[in-house]
Amino acid sequence: MRHLPTQTDKQATLLPPLSDARRLGFLIAQAVGKQAIQDGQAQVAGEEGLRRELEATVWEPDYVPYERNR
Repeated sequence: MRHLPTQTDKQATLLPPLSDARRLGFLIAQAVGKQAIQDGQAQVAGEEGLRRELEATVWEPDYVPYERNR
C-alpha cells in the first residue's frame, strides 16, 4: 500500500496518522467497490455510480458548537 509511512521512511510509524483515516477509508472503499464491479457483484452501475453512492453514504461529522451554561 503506497500510503504506509514506512514506504518512504523506514523509521516512521507503521500506520498512517489518524488524521488520514477518513481519506484512506474512502480510498479503500473505492478499491473494494471497483473490484466488486469487475466481479459482477456490485449493485451500482460503473465507477461514477460507485463514487456517488460512497459520497452519499459516508458519514460526515457535524458538531454543534459547545456553549457552556452559566
